[in-house]
Amino acid sequence: FGTFILRPDDPKARLFYWMTLAFASALIISGEFYGLGRSPWTLVPSMEFLVAYVLVPALFLRFFLSFSGTSFRVPPYLLYLPALVLGAVQAASFLYAVLAPSIEMARFFHSQYYLFRIYVILYLLLGVVILVFRRTVGSEQRAQKRWLIYGLVVGLFPYIFLYELPAALGLEPVISEDFSTVFFIVLPLAFAVAIVKYKLMVIDVVINRSLVYSLLTVFTAGVYLLFVMASQKIFVR
Repeated sequence: FGTFILRPDDPKARLFYWMTLAFASALIISGEFYGLGRSPWTLVPSMEFLVAYVLVPALFLRFFLSFSGTSFRVPPYLLYLPALVLGAVQAASFLYAVLAPSIEMARFFHSQYYLFRIYVILYLLLGVVILVFRRTVGSEQRAQKRWLIYGLVVGLFPYIFLYELPAALGLEPVISEDFSTVFFIVLPLAFAVAIVKYKLMVIDVVINRSLVYSLLTVFTAGVYLLFVMASQKIFVR
């Protein structure tokens, strides 16, 4: 909201607004089955979760294309078409599984997660490739690119390579989905700075200082979590 208010005429700010709104909806609701109850109105957050989750990668790719210049321009409908088709199939099968109810359709709905994971990985990695290989002219564009890349490395790579990719390959994820979302907080912060305030912030100084503080924070949090796990095993017995 803050980015949209500060840059209302910037197309990047509008894309960022819708991308983070969909992203936040998927994270806050956190699952299609969690809100289900006897009232039909409880299907609304379930539908919002499915639609928001499937739109995030498409909006993400569209956002990075807006930074890429003329050489990477693609008609928007080509970007959103896979998301809309996949979202429609997921929403229809979910509604049928719940309202019928049908265990066969529920199994079909869950079987689509394999295709969904492939779609997420391909779209996100394509966005990263486009960003990395885009041409930058001037110090301002280079500063924008650095903020976006740092945000991606810290915020997105644990989710892709430690959770989604192992799950898509049929392996046990290295980290849980809930834990992978902790890193997401870096994404909107870095992207917002790239849009709004990149001229005023020296990224190298910020990153160098942040790296030291982050390592100390991770170390402290790691000791705390190990203490909690050890205490849990002792006192549960």
